[in-house]
Amino acid sequence: RKIEEFKIDRFCGDLESTGASNDKIVEPATGDTELTVPAASAPATYLFYFDQPYLTLAGRQEALDLARELIPEVVRNGSRAMIVSNSRALEVVAPFTEDPQALIAALERLEKDRKQWDPWAEEEETRVASVVDALNRRQDISAATNIARILQREERARADRDLRRLGATLWRLAPADPPKAVVYFADTIRANAGAHYLSFFGSRQQKEQIDLVRMHIDNANAPLAFDRVVNDAVALGVRFYNIQPSGLGNLIDRRLVGMSGQELAGAVSAPASVRRQDTRNMLESLAAETGGEAFVNGATAARVARQIRGDFECLFVASFDPSELAEDKPLRLKVALRDSTLRAEARGRFILQSARSEETARVLSEFLLAETGDAAGVRTSLVPTGFDGERFTALLQIRIPPNALQLAKWDVGASVVSRERVREEVSGRIEISAPGRYVVLESVLTLATNAFEIVSVARESFTGLVLSDRLRVEWTRAPQGLGVAGPIHLLQPAAGGFSRDGRSRGSGSL
Repeated sequence: RKIEEFKIDRFCGDLESTGASNDKIVEPATGDTELTVPAASAPATYLFYFDQPYLTLAGRQEALDLARELIPEVVRNGSRAMIVSNSRALEVVAPFTEDPQALIAALERLEKDRKQWDPWAEEEETRVASVVDALNRRQDISAATNIARILQREERARADRDLRRLGATLWRLAPADPPKAVVYFADTIRANAGAHYLSFFGSRQQKEQIDLVRMHIDNANAPLAFDRVVNDAVALGVRFYNIQPSGLGNLIDRRLVGMSGQELAGAVSAPASVRRQDTRNMLESLAAETGGEAFVNGATAARVARQIRGDFECLFVASFDPSELAEDKPLRLKVALRDSTLRAEARGRFILQSARSEETARVLSEFLLAETGDAAGVRTSLVPTGFDGERFTALLQIRIPPNALQLAKWDVGASVVSRERVREEVSGRIEISAPGRYVVLESVLTLATNAFEIVSVARESFTGLVLSDRLRVEWTRAPQGLGVAGPIHLLQPAAGGFSRDGRSRGSGSL
Protein backbone atom coordinates (compact mmCIF):
# COMPACT_ATOMS: atom_id res chain seq x y z
CA ARG A 1 0.00 0.00 0.00
CA LYS A 2 1.11 3.58 -0.44
CA ILE A 3 2.50 4.93 2.80
CA GLU A 4 3.39 8.57 2.18
CA GLU A 5 4.82 11.06 -0.29
CA PHE A 6 7.73 13.37 0.51
CA LYS A 7 9.12 16.44 -1.12
CA ILE A 8 12.92 16.65 -1.11
CA ASP A 9 14.30 20.06 -2.06
CA ARG A 10 17.86 18.93 -2.70
CA PHE A 11 19.87 15.92 -3.72
CA CYS A 12 23.27 14.51 -2.84
CA GLY A 13 25.93 15.93 -5.12
CA ASP A 14 28.76 14.17 -6.90
CA LEU A 15 30.44 12.60 -3.89
CA GLU A 16 33.44 11.45 -5.89
CA SER A 17 34.34 14.96 -6.97
CA THR A 18 33.24 16.96 -3.93
CA GLY A 19 34.06 14.43 -1.23
CA ALA A 20 30.89 15.27 0.70
CA SER A 21 27.19 15.87 0.21
CA ASN A 22 25.37 19.18 0.57
CA ASP A 23 23.04 20.11 3.37
CA LYS A 24 19.84 18.10 3.32
CA ILE A 25 16.58 20.03 3.29
CA VAL A 26 13.43 17.95 3.65
CA GLU A 27 9.88 19.23 3.74
CA PRO A 28 8.15 18.00 6.92
CA ALA A 29 5.77 15.13 6.30
CA THR A 30 2.16 15.07 7.36
CA GLY A 31 0.85 13.05 10.27
CA ASP A 32 3.21 10.71 12.10
CA THR A 33 5.29 9.91 9.05
CA GLU A 34 8.59 11.71 8.62
CA LEU A 35 11.74 11.65 6.57
CA THR A 36 15.03 12.05 8.39
CA VAL A 37 18.65 12.05 7.34
CA PRO A 38 21.38 10.35 9.40
CA ALA A 39 24.55 12.34 9.93
CA ALA A 40 26.83 11.92 6.93
CA SER A 41 29.82 11.51 9.21
CA ALA A 42 28.32 8.66 11.25
CA PRO A 43 30.86 5.82 11.59
CA ALA A 44 29.94 2.60 9.82
CA THR A 45 30.16 -1.04 10.88
CA TYR A 46 31.49 -3.64 8.42
CA LEU A 47 31.54 -7.42 8.21
CA PHE A 48 34.11 -8.87 5.80
CA TYR A 49 32.86 -12.35 4.93
CA PHE A 50 34.96 -14.90 3.02
CA ASP A 51 32.78 -17.78 1.76
CA GLN A 52 35.57 -20.28 1.20
CA PRO A 53 33.58 -23.13 -0.49
CA TYR A 54 32.68 -20.69 -3.26
CA LEU A 55 36.11 -19.12 -3.80
CA THR A 56 38.46 -20.53 -6.42
CA LEU A 57 42.18 -20.55 -5.65
CA ALA A 58 42.70 -17.44 -7.76
CA GLY A 59 39.59 -15.81 -6.32
CA ARG A 60 40.62 -16.49 -2.72
CA GLN A 61 43.98 -14.81 -3.22
CA GLU A 62 42.41 -11.89 -5.07
CA ALA A 63 39.84 -11.49 -2.28
CA LEU A 64 42.53 -11.34 0.38
CA ASP A 65 44.59 -8.84 -1.60
CA LEU A 66 41.57 -6.64 -2.28
CA ALA A 67 40.51 -6.74 1.38
CA ARG A 68 43.99 -5.59 2.44
CA GLU A 69 43.61 -2.49 0.30
CA LEU A 70 39.95 -1.90 1.09
CA ILE A 71 40.10 -2.06 4.89
CA PRO A 72 42.18 1.14 5.36
CA GLU A 73 39.84 2.95 2.95
CA VAL A 74 36.62 2.25 4.91
CA VAL A 75 37.70 1.46 8.49
CA ARG A 76 38.51 4.99 9.61
CA ASN A 77 37.01 7.97 11.46
CA GLY A 78 35.44 5.73 14.10
CA SER A 79 34.24 2.97 11.77
CA ARG A 80 34.93 -0.62 12.76
CA ALA A 81 34.92 -4.07 11.17
CA MET A 82 35.14 -7.77 11.87
CA ILE A 83 36.32 -10.64 9.63
CA VAL A 84 34.53 -14.00 9.39
CA SER A 85 35.55 -16.99 7.29
CA ASN A 86 33.22 -19.86 6.38
CA SER A 87 34.91 -23.17 5.62
CA ARG A 88 34.39 -26.47 7.42
CA ALA A 89 33.14 -24.30 10.25
CA LEU A 90 32.50 -20.62 10.82
CA GLU A 91 35.41 -18.79 12.36
CA VAL A 92 35.72 -15.25 13.64
CA VAL A 93 39.11 -14.34 12.18
CA ALA A 94 39.03 -10.91 13.81
CA PRO A 95 36.41 -9.51 16.23
CA PHE A 96 35.10 -5.97 15.85
CA THR A 97 37.88 -3.42 15.97
CA GLU A 98 38.61 0.11 14.78
CA ASP A 99 42.26 -0.78 14.11
CA PRO A 100 42.90 -1.43 10.38
CA GLN A 101 46.31 -2.93 11.11
CA ALA A 102 44.80 -5.54 13.43
CA LEU A 103 42.38 -6.52 10.66
CA ILE A 104 45.16 -6.74 8.07
CA ALA A 105 47.20 -8.93 10.45
CA ALA A 106 44.15 -11.20 10.77
CA LEU A 107 44.01 -11.50 6.97
CA GLU A 108 47.63 -12.70 7.04
CA ARG A 109 46.67 -15.44 9.48
CA LEU A 110 43.67 -16.38 7.35
CA GLU A 111 45.80 -16.63 4.23
CA LYS A 112 48.16 -19.12 5.91
CA ASP A 113 45.44 -21.18 7.62
CA ARG A 114 44.93 -24.32 5.53
CA LYS A 115 41.82 -25.24 7.51
CA GLN A 116 40.21 -22.06 6.18
CA TRP A 117 40.17 -23.16 2.57
CA ASP A 118 37.69 -25.42 0.78
CA PRO A 119 38.30 -27.08 -2.63
CA TRP A 120 34.60 -27.19 -3.52
CA ALA A 121 34.70 -24.36 -6.09
CA GLU A 122 37.99 -25.58 -7.57
CA GLU A 123 36.54 -29.08 -8.09
CA GLU A 124 33.35 -27.91 -9.81
CA GLU A 125 34.77 -28.51 -13.29
CA THR A 126 35.43 -32.15 -12.36
CA ARG A 127 31.84 -32.61 -11.18
CA VAL A 128 30.47 -31.12 -14.39
CA ALA A 129 32.81 -33.33 -16.45
CA SER A 130 31.33 -36.47 -14.88
CA VAL A 131 27.94 -35.67 -16.45
CA VAL A 132 29.60 -34.84 -19.78
CA ASP A 133 31.51 -38.13 -19.68
CA ALA A 134 28.33 -40.16 -19.12
CA LEU A 135 26.79 -38.56 -22.23
CA ASN A 136 29.85 -38.44 -24.49
CA ARG A 137 31.77 -41.61 -23.75
CA ARG A 138 29.31 -43.95 -22.06
CA GLN A 139 26.24 -42.86 -24.05
CA ASP A 140 24.10 -43.59 -20.99
CA ILE A 141 21.25 -41.16 -20.37
CA SER A 142 20.17 -42.92 -17.15
CA ALA A 143 23.67 -42.72 -15.70
CA ALA A 144 23.94 -39.05 -16.72
CA THR A 145 20.63 -38.09 -15.09
CA ASN A 146 21.50 -40.05 -11.95
CA ILE A 147 24.88 -38.32 -11.65
CA ALA A 148 23.29 -34.92 -12.27
CA ARG A 149 20.69 -35.57 -9.59
CA ILE A 150 23.30 -36.62 -6.99
CA LEU A 151 25.48 -33.59 -7.75
CA GLN A 152 22.50 -31.23 -7.65
CA ARG A 153 21.43 -32.51 -4.23
CA GLU A 154 24.95 -32.18 -2.86
CA GLU A 155 25.34 -28.64 -4.19
CA ARG A 156 21.98 -27.60 -2.83
CA ALA A 157 22.68 -29.11 0.63
CA ARG A 158 25.97 -27.24 0.83
CA ALA A 159 24.44 -23.97 -0.32
CA ASP A 160 21.60 -24.29 2.17
CA ARG A 161 24.08 -24.90 5.01
CA ASP A 162 26.37 -22.06 3.99
CA LEU A 163 23.58 -19.54 3.43
CA ARG A 164 22.19 -20.39 6.86
CA ARG A 165 25.61 -19.65 8.30
CA LEU A 166 25.76 -16.35 6.44
CA GLY A 167 22.32 -15.32 7.68
CA ALA A 168 23.16 -16.21 11.27
CA THR A 169 26.42 -14.27 11.09
CA LEU A 170 24.55 -11.09 10.16
CA TRP A 171 23.18 -10.95 13.69
CA ARG A 172 26.59 -9.95 14.94
CA LEU A 173 25.70 -6.60 13.35
CA ALA A 174 22.39 -6.33 15.23
CA PRO A 175 23.59 -4.11 18.12
CA ALA A 176 25.38 -1.69 15.77
CA ASP A 177 23.86 1.62 14.72
CA PRO A 178 23.46 2.22 10.98
CA PRO A 179 25.05 2.41 8.54
CA LYS A 180 26.32 -1.18 8.39
CA ALA A 181 27.44 -3.36 5.52
CA VAL A 182 28.68 -6.82 4.57
CA VAL A 183 31.56 -7.06 2.12
CA TYR A 184 30.96 -10.54 0.75
CA PHE A 185 33.53 -12.50 -1.32
CA ALA A 186 32.42 -15.48 -3.47
CA ASP A 187 33.04 -16.75 -7.01
CA THR A 188 30.49 -19.54 -7.54
CA ILE A 189 27.61 -19.10 -5.05
CA ARG A 190 24.10 -19.55 -6.51
CA ALA A 191 20.62 -19.09 -5.09
CA ASN A 192 19.32 -21.91 -7.34
CA ALA A 193 22.14 -24.26 -6.36
CA GLY A 194 22.54 -27.22 -8.71
CA ALA A 195 19.98 -26.00 -11.25
CA HIS A 196 22.69 -25.67 -13.91
CA TYR A 197 22.87 -29.46 -14.24
CA LEU A 198 19.50 -29.35 -16.01
CA SER A 199 21.16 -27.42 -18.85
CA PHE A 200 22.57 -30.72 -20.16
CA PHE A 201 19.11 -32.06 -20.93
CA GLY A 202 16.33 -30.97 -23.27
CA SER A 203 12.72 -30.34 -22.32
CA ARG A 204 11.60 -33.81 -23.39
CA GLN A 205 14.15 -35.55 -21.19
CA GLN A 206 13.29 -33.23 -18.32
CA LYS A 207 9.69 -34.42 -18.49
CA GLU A 208 10.43 -38.13 -18.97
CA GLN A 209 13.42 -38.83 -16.70
CA ILE A 210 12.31 -39.18 -13.07
CA ASP A 211 15.61 -37.85 -11.71
CA LEU A 212 15.23 -34.68 -13.77
CA VAL A 213 11.62 -34.25 -12.63
CA ARG A 214 12.81 -34.42 -9.03
CA MET A 215 15.51 -31.87 -9.78
CA HIS A 216 12.85 -29.45 -11.03
CA ILE A 217 10.91 -29.90 -7.79
CA ASP A 218 14.01 -29.29 -5.69
CA ASN A 219 14.92 -26.22 -7.73
CA ALA A 220 11.58 -24.63 -6.86
CA ASN A 221 12.52 -24.72 -3.15
CA ALA A 222 16.24 -23.96 -3.50
CA PRO A 223 15.92 -20.13 -3.31
CA LEU A 224 14.33 -20.31 0.16
CA ALA A 225 17.76 -20.25 1.82
CA PHE A 226 18.68 -17.18 -0.22
CA ASP A 227 15.44 -15.44 0.78
CA ARG A 228 16.21 -16.05 4.45
CA VAL A 229 19.54 -14.24 4.07
CA VAL A 230 17.83 -11.29 2.37
CA ASN A 231 15.16 -11.18 5.08
CA ASP A 232 17.76 -11.19 7.85
CA ALA A 233 19.71 -8.44 6.12
CA VAL A 234 16.77 -6.10 5.57
CA ALA A 235 15.46 -6.74 9.09
CA LEU A 236 18.83 -5.59 10.44
CA GLY A 237 19.33 -2.74 7.97
CA VAL A 238 22.45 -4.34 6.47
CA ARG A 239 23.63 -3.62 2.92
CA PHE A 240 25.51 -6.23 0.90
CA TYR A 241 28.49 -5.28 -1.26
CA ASN A 242 29.19 -8.50 -3.15
CA ILE A 243 32.51 -9.07 -4.86
CA GLN A 244 33.31 -11.89 -7.26
CA PRO A 245 37.11 -11.69 -7.00
CA SER A 246 37.95 -13.76 -10.08
CA GLY A 247 35.31 -12.04 -12.24
CA LEU A 248 32.83 -13.61 -14.63
CA GLY A 249 35.61 -15.07 -16.74
CA ASN A 250 36.54 -17.62 -14.09
CA LEU A 251 34.48 -20.43 -15.64
CA ILE A 252 35.29 -21.98 -19.00
CA ASP A 253 33.81 -24.90 -20.88
CA ARG A 254 36.70 -27.31 -20.85
CA ARG A 255 34.50 -30.20 -21.88
CA LEU A 256 31.32 -29.92 -23.94
CA VAL A 257 28.70 -32.49 -24.83
CA GLY A 258 29.45 -33.90 -28.29
CA MET A 259 26.98 -34.35 -31.12
CA SER A 260 26.03 -37.90 -30.16
CA GLY A 261 25.61 -36.84 -26.55
CA GLN A 262 23.44 -33.92 -27.62
CA GLU A 263 21.17 -36.27 -29.55
CA LEU A 264 20.95 -38.52 -26.51
CA ALA A 265 20.15 -35.70 -24.06
CA GLY A 266 18.13 -33.62 -26.50
CA ALA A 267 19.94 -30.35 -25.75
CA VAL A 268 23.07 -28.40 -26.64
CA SER A 269 24.65 -27.64 -23.28
CA ALA A 270 26.65 -24.60 -22.32
CA PRO A 271 27.20 -25.31 -18.61
CA ALA A 272 29.75 -22.58 -17.96
CA SER A 273 27.56 -19.79 -19.30
CA VAL A 274 24.61 -21.05 -17.25
CA ARG A 275 26.73 -21.21 -14.10
CA ARG A 276 28.14 -17.74 -14.73
CA GLN A 277 24.68 -16.25 -15.12
CA ASP A 278 23.29 -18.02 -12.04
CA THR A 279 26.14 -16.66 -9.92
CA ARG A 280 25.72 -13.17 -11.34
CA ASN A 281 21.97 -13.27 -10.68
CA MET A 282 22.47 -14.12 -7.02
CA LEU A 283 25.18 -11.57 -6.32
CA GLU A 284 23.24 -8.80 -8.05
CA SER A 285 19.90 -9.74 -6.49
CA LEU A 286 21.33 -9.89 -2.96
CA ALA A 287 22.88 -6.45 -3.43
CA ALA A 288 19.76 -4.94 -4.99
CA GLU A 289 17.39 -6.28 -2.32
CA THR A 290 19.54 -4.85 0.46
CA GLY A 291 20.43 -1.52 -1.16
CA GLY A 292 24.06 -2.39 -1.85
CA GLU A 293 26.10 -3.10 -4.98
CA ALA A 294 27.56 -6.14 -6.78
CA PHE A 295 30.97 -6.18 -8.45
CA VAL A 296 30.88 -9.18 -10.78
CA ASN A 297 33.48 -8.13 -13.34
CA GLY A 298 36.24 -7.57 -10.86
CA ALA A 299 36.78 -4.35 -8.97
CA THR A 300 39.53 -2.27 -7.44
CA ALA A 301 39.54 -1.44 -3.76
CA ALA A 302 39.25 2.25 -4.61
CA ARG A 303 36.10 1.66 -6.66
CA VAL A 304 34.43 -0.45 -3.95
CA ALA A 305 35.35 2.06 -1.23
CA ARG A 306 34.04 4.95 -3.35
CA GLN A 307 30.71 3.15 -3.85
CA ILE A 308 30.28 2.36 -0.15
CA ARG A 309 31.23 5.83 1.06
CA GLY A 310 29.01 7.41 -1.57
CA ASP A 311 26.04 5.32 -0.45
CA PHE A 312 26.59 6.01 3.24
CA GLU A 313 26.98 9.77 2.74
CA CYS A 314 23.64 10.10 0.97
CA LEU A 315 21.08 8.26 3.12
CA PHE A 316 17.46 9.14 3.77
CA VAL A 317 15.34 7.22 6.27
CA ALA A 318 11.54 7.12 6.01
CA SER A 319 9.81 6.30 9.30
CA PHE A 320 6.14 5.51 9.83
CA ASP A 321 3.75 3.79 12.22
CA PRO A 322 4.13 0.03 11.61
CA SER A 323 1.38 -1.14 13.96
CA GLU A 324 -1.02 -2.19 11.17
CA LEU A 325 1.57 -4.16 9.19
CA ALA A 326 2.33 -7.86 9.53
CA GLU A 327 5.40 -9.05 11.42
CA ASP A 328 7.98 -11.54 10.08
CA LYS A 329 6.66 -11.14 6.56
CA PRO A 330 8.63 -9.62 3.66
CA LEU A 331 6.92 -6.43 2.48
CA ARG A 332 7.77 -4.98 -0.91
CA LEU A 333 9.23 -1.50 -1.02
CA LYS A 334 9.16 0.83 -4.00
CA VAL A 335 10.55 4.35 -4.20
CA ALA A 336 9.22 6.47 -7.07
CA LEU A 337 10.73 9.84 -8.03
CA ARG A 338 8.78 12.53 -9.86
CA ASP A 339 11.96 14.30 -10.97
CA SER A 340 13.53 12.34 -13.83
CA THR A 341 16.92 13.97 -13.23
CA LEU A 342 17.27 12.23 -9.86
CA ARG A 343 18.01 8.60 -9.04
CA ALA A 344 17.22 6.71 -5.85
CA GLU A 345 18.33 3.28 -4.67
CA ALA A 346 16.39 1.49 -1.95
CA ARG A 347 16.01 -1.95 -0.49
CA GLY A 348 13.56 -4.08 -2.43
CA ARG A 349 11.75 -5.16 0.72
CA PHE A 350 11.54 -4.54 4.44
CA ILE A 351 10.55 -6.68 7.42
CA LEU A 352 9.06 -5.83 10.79
CA GLN A 353 10.61 -8.55 12.89
CA SER A 354 8.88 -9.91 15.97
CA ALA A 355 10.70 -10.09 19.28
CA ARG A 356 10.54 -13.89 19.24
CA SER A 357 12.14 -14.16 15.79
CA GLU A 358 14.89 -11.76 16.80
CA GLU A 359 15.57 -13.72 19.97
CA THR A 360 15.79 -17.04 18.07
CA ALA A 361 18.17 -15.57 15.49
CA ARG A 362 20.47 -14.12 18.15
CA VAL A 363 20.78 -17.45 19.96
CA LEU A 364 21.46 -19.32 16.70
CA SER A 365 24.14 -16.78 15.82
CA GLU A 366 25.83 -17.36 19.16
CA PHE A 367 25.82 -21.14 18.60
CA LEU A 368 27.46 -20.79 15.21
CA LEU A 369 29.98 -18.09 16.10
CA ALA A 370 30.69 -18.70 19.77
CA GLU A 371 34.24 -17.85 20.77
CA THR A 372 36.26 -18.98 23.75
CA GLY A 373 34.80 -17.13 26.71
CA ASP A 374 36.50 -15.39 29.62
CA ALA A 375 36.10 -15.53 33.35
CA ALA A 376 33.32 -12.93 33.25
CA GLY A 377 31.12 -14.94 30.88
CA VAL A 378 29.75 -18.44 30.49
CA ARG A 379 32.41 -21.10 31.04
CA THR A 380 32.43 -24.69 29.72
CA SER A 381 34.37 -27.47 31.43
CA LEU A 382 34.71 -31.19 30.70
CA VAL A 383 35.98 -33.49 33.46
CA PRO A 384 36.99 -37.04 32.42
CA THR A 385 35.43 -39.67 34.70
CA GLY A 386 36.16 -42.98 32.97
CA PHE A 387 37.34 -44.90 29.89
CA ASP A 388 36.26 -48.38 28.75
CA GLY A 389 38.91 -48.83 26.07
CA GLU A 390 36.68 -47.37 23.36
CA ARG A 391 34.81 -44.38 24.73
CA PHE A 392 35.24 -41.80 27.48
CA THR A 393 32.69 -40.74 30.05
CA ALA A 394 32.93 -37.16 31.26
CA LEU A 395 31.06 -34.59 33.31
CA LEU A 396 30.07 -31.56 31.23
CA GLN A 397 29.66 -28.42 33.29
CA ILE A 398 28.40 -25.09 31.94
CA ARG A 399 28.55 -22.33 34.51
CA ILE A 400 27.43 -18.72 34.58
CA PRO A 401 29.20 -16.52 37.14
CA PRO A 402 27.33 -14.72 39.94
CA ASN A 403 25.61 -11.47 39.02
CA ALA A 404 23.46 -8.82 40.66
CA LEU A 405 20.11 -10.05 39.36
CA GLN A 406 17.65 -10.62 42.20
CA LEU A 407 15.63 -12.98 40.05
CA ALA A 408 17.04 -14.75 37.00
CA LYS A 409 15.78 -17.44 34.66
CA TRP A 410 18.51 -18.99 32.48
CA ASP A 411 18.02 -21.24 29.47
CA VAL A 412 21.28 -23.09 28.95
CA GLY A 413 22.23 -25.41 26.10
CA ALA A 414 25.26 -27.07 24.57
CA SER A 415 26.09 -29.06 21.44
CA VAL A 416 29.00 -31.47 21.06
CA VAL A 417 30.18 -31.22 17.45
CA SER A 418 32.61 -33.56 15.71
CA ARG A 419 33.33 -33.71 11.96
CA GLU A 420 30.51 -31.23 11.27
CA ARG A 421 27.94 -33.42 13.03
CA VAL A 422 26.20 -32.85 16.35
CA ARG A 423 27.02 -35.89 18.51
CA GLU A 424 25.37 -34.84 21.78
CA GLU A 425 22.95 -32.12 22.88
CA VAL A 426 22.23 -30.87 26.39
CA SER A 427 19.78 -28.22 27.56
CA GLY A 428 17.96 -27.08 30.66
CA ARG A 429 16.34 -24.18 32.49
CA ILE A 430 17.64 -22.92 35.83
CA GLU A 431 15.95 -20.28 38.01
CA ILE A 432 17.71 -18.31 40.74
CA SER A 433 15.91 -16.16 43.33
CA ALA A 434 18.96 -14.63 45.05
CA PRO A 435 21.85 -12.57 43.64
CA GLY A 436 25.48 -13.60 43.80
CA ARG A 437 24.95 -17.31 43.05
CA TYR A 438 26.45 -19.49 40.33
CA VAL A 439 24.16 -21.02 37.70
CA VAL A 440 25.43 -24.43 36.60
CA LEU A 441 24.10 -26.97 34.07
CA GLU A 442 25.69 -30.43 34.25
CA SER A 443 25.41 -33.62 32.23
CA VAL A 444 27.32 -36.91 32.04
CA LEU A 445 28.38 -37.58 28.44
CA THR A 446 29.79 -40.59 26.61
CA LEU A 447 32.27 -39.50 23.95
CA ALA A 448 34.37 -41.16 21.27
CA THR A 449 38.13 -40.70 21.22
CA ASN A 450 38.64 -37.94 18.70
CA ALA A 451 38.70 -34.17 18.39
CA PHE A 452 35.46 -32.31 19.04
CA GLU A 453 34.06 -28.94 20.06
CA ILE A 454 31.49 -28.06 22.67
CA VAL A 455 29.48 -24.90 21.98
CA SER A 456 27.54 -23.52 24.94
CA VAL A 457 24.94 -20.74 24.92
CA ALA A 458 23.03 -19.26 27.85
CA ARG A 459 20.16 -16.77 27.69
CA GLU A 460 18.57 -14.90 30.58
CA SER A 461 14.82 -14.51 29.99
CA PHE A 462 14.15 -11.25 31.86
CA THR A 463 17.05 -9.21 30.47
CA GLY A 464 17.55 -10.96 27.12
CA LEU A 465 21.29 -11.30 27.86
CA VAL A 466 22.95 -13.97 25.70
CA LEU A 467 26.36 -15.48 26.57
CA SER A 468 28.33 -18.14 24.72
CA ASP A 469 31.51 -20.19 24.93
CA ARG A 470 33.41 -22.66 22.76
CA LEU A 471 35.61 -25.45 24.13
CA ARG A 472 37.92 -27.43 21.82
CA VAL A 473 38.93 -30.87 23.08
CA GLU A 474 41.10 -33.66 21.68
CA TRP A 475 41.22 -36.96 23.56
CA THR A 476 43.18 -39.81 22.02
CA ARG A 477 43.11 -43.52 22.72
CA ALA A 478 46.03 -44.86 24.78
CA PRO A 479 48.50 -47.18 23.03
CA GLN A 480 48.18 -50.86 23.97
CA GLY A 481 49.19 -51.42 27.59
CA LEU A 482 49.84 -47.76 28.32
CA GLY A 483 47.93 -45.00 30.05
CA VAL A 484 47.14 -41.40 29.19
CA ALA A 485 47.61 -38.41 31.49
CA GLY A 486 45.12 -35.61 30.89
CA PRO A 487 44.67 -32.15 32.40
CA ILE A 488 44.27 -31.95 36.17
CA HIS A 489 40.89 -30.65 37.39
CA LEU A 490 40.39 -29.12 40.82
CA LEU A 491 36.82 -29.28 42.15
CA GLN A 492 35.65 -26.76 44.74
CA PRO A 493 32.31 -26.75 46.64
CA ALA A 494 30.05 -23.79 45.90
CA ALA A 495 26.49 -22.61 46.48
CA GLY A 496 24.29 -21.90 43.51
CA GLY A 497 21.68 -23.25 41.19
CA PHE A 498 22.88 -26.66 39.95
CA SER A 499 20.91 -28.81 37.52
CA ARG A 500 21.81 -32.30 36.27
CA ASP A 501 19.49 -34.51 34.21
CA GLY A 502 16.47 -32.48 35.25
CA ARG A 503 17.24 -32.61 38.98
CA SER A 504 18.02 -29.35 40.79
CA ARG A 505 20.01 -28.68 43.94
CA GLY A 506 21.32 -25.65 45.81
CA SER A 507 25.00 -26.57 45.92
CA GLY A 508 27.62 -28.57 44.10
CA SER A 509 31.24 -28.55 42.95
CA LEU A 510 32.80 -26.24 40.39
